[in-house]
Amino acid sequence: MHKTLPVGKRKYDCTQNRELSQLDFNGRVLSLAANSDIPPLEKIKFIGIFCSNSDEFYKVRINRLIKAAKSKNMHPDAKSGLYPKELLECILQKTRKLIAAKKLLLRGVFDELKRHGITETCVSDLSEKDYGICENFMKKTFSGVKIHYVKRGQKVSFKDGKLYAVCLTDSQKHTACVLEMPPQTAPFIRLSAKNFRYIRTESLILHFLPHIFKDLTITEICIAKPVQNGDITIPERTFRNHGDDACKAVLKLAKKREDQRVIKLEVCNKISPLLKKTLSDFSGVPQEFIFDDSGISDKSFFDEIYRTAKQKNPCLAYTCHIPLVSSEFSVTQSVSDIVKRRDRLIFYPYDSTDTFFRLLKESAYNKMVSSVKITVYRLAENSVTAKLLCLAARNGKSVTVIIELRARFDEQNNLKWGRILEKAGCRVIYRTSGHKCHAKVCLITQKSKKGCSYITQISTGNYNEVTNTLYTDLCFFTADKDIGKDASRFFKSLENGEDPCGLKHLNAAPSDIRNELLKRIDEQANCGRNGYICIKANSLSDGEVIKKLINASKKGAEIHLYIRGICCIKPNVPFSTENIEVKSIVGRFLEHARIYMFGKAPDAHLYISSADLMPRNLRRRNEMLCPVYDRAVREKLFSILYAQSAKKQNYTADYSGA
Repeated sequence: MHKTLPVGKRKYDCTQNRELSQLDFNGRVLSLAANSDIPPLEKIKFIGIFCSNSDEFYKVRINRLIKAAKSKNMHPDAKSGLYPKELLECILQKTRKLIAAKKLLLRGVFDELKRHGITETCVSDLSEKDYGICENFMKKTFSGVKIHYVKRGQKVSFKDGKLYAVCLTDSQKHTACVLEMPPQTAPFIRLSAKNFRYIRTESLILHFLPHIFKDLTITEICIAKPVQNGDITIPERTFRNHGDDACKAVLKLAKKREDQRVIKLEVCNKISPLLKKTLSDFSGVPQEFIFDDSGISDKSFFDEIYRTAKQKNPCLAYTCHIPLVSSEFSVTQSVSDIVKRRDRLIFYPYDSTDTFFRLLKESAYNKMVSSVKITVYRLAENSVTAKLLCLAARNGKSVTVIIELRARFDEQNNLKWGRILEKAGCRVIYRTSGHKCHAKVCLITQKSKKGCSYITQISTGNYNEVTNTLYTDLCFFTADKDIGKDASRFFKSLENGEDPCGLKHLNAAPSDIRNELLKRIDEQANCGRNGYICIKANSLSDGEVIKKLINASKKGAEIHLYIRGICCIKPNVPFSTENIEVKSIVGRFLEHARIYMFGKAPDAHLYISSADLMPRNLRRRNEMLCPVYDRAVREKLFSILYAQSAKKQNYTADYSGA
């Protein structure tokens, strides 16, 4: 019999809020800047990623919380018991701590870079010659820039991610003026060709702007970066109203994003209470959502420092990683022939995407290939995958591409490629209604006198050769006829506008994946101390999955969770989750592969998937869960999981040093 909870134990002891967990993940990314084993320019890069993640968090998650806090029918969070107002306050507290930690870490990294000859300077240290160069740069940059005068009670329309100079004045006609920094403004000026000595553009603005606009009496000035709400969707009726013209609906979505309210303001220097109040008044952002950040919040600065400084001193960054073609795929044989002998697996970014590209190219010229079908969620801007699909269509193959037009922030790029694919002769089906298609499946059908045969390719990540060099993802190939038939049924359902269900070997969401995973968890729970569960995923927040895992832990099952990001289950809670270990691996490459293992090797039930353990993946999206039967492929997956277990645990964000 399993232990019971002592009287008085709160029901939230084993779980935590998803938003707070997400902020902790971002704290773990930031903490990499304190790791002595990481080169200094890579630390700069991680700080930039932290800033980008912070902006996206506020864009996507905060607006609905603000609405909930204002609602009369407020409900507590199911995993923490916090009401929306309490949760917002917790988020603000964590945000302030993270910003303070970022400032501290940034100073340390700048000191480290200085020892290597990469030095930031300030206006007071400029030579007469450099001062003149900077002054001319500022005059040229702001020549013709329109000044927006703000009267008391007037609102200002900010654009997301742009940088603004905001000035308090003593004019009777207005209280402030706002200048938008011109597009393509360099984030810093390099002052020396021999040595890497630079000055930030923000520093120049703060110093020179009052001198450039002499007609203004500026009493205080700051640099502000707005972050707009991005948590928007276009109702299905919008697509229906536009008929087949998906372009209009997507453009409407893009316009709607531009017009959203500002959700957060970051200022790159310390400001007075009066200026903060003024910013709040004309932006509509509550003062508690205006963050004084004397560090740098604009990611373009970090990217440019990384790029230019790496050219001068490559040893300050990681050595260039070059993915290799897997030794399993001989260049003297076709990919399809190799896969027909047995299932294969490649592991991005260690293995090259060239293998998948070879398969598509071979299919374009192979006379036996009758059709190519593929799902698309996010493509690279200059997509090789899309170009090869066009080639196949021009060579007479039947090519069907199912494109998700509601992939957040990638709608326009997906539409662009959809139009190109259509012109090449592909059949393009835009997903604009029902559940989002997040599965990554490619099905190649070959016809011969013996009948149909299939090459099925299933990925845990997108068909995007850029992110395939940055993310760890799995690319699985099989010629298994039963899996091929299931994949064919999967595509047929999507082509008919239906949710796939009732597959025999594969499992699809929203109909089957959740039930399959819950069944496997229950099986291991019933094994008691002999039960074993190992899961590698990006996020875990689904309430039912969490309940099942806690139950399995109570019954003695050993559970290892490698969750990179959001994890709403707390490990090592007595009487509940003491048999659950949680690790969050963050490092050079973004951990993105999903592997689900139930039971111990070598006989475990083993799956790869496009789905994380979140309600949206399991209940509101088309996803794919694929079993792995081949012994060699299974050994590869076991080794990946064992490698995760050997890495240092980094579940709790370490940003307390500030």
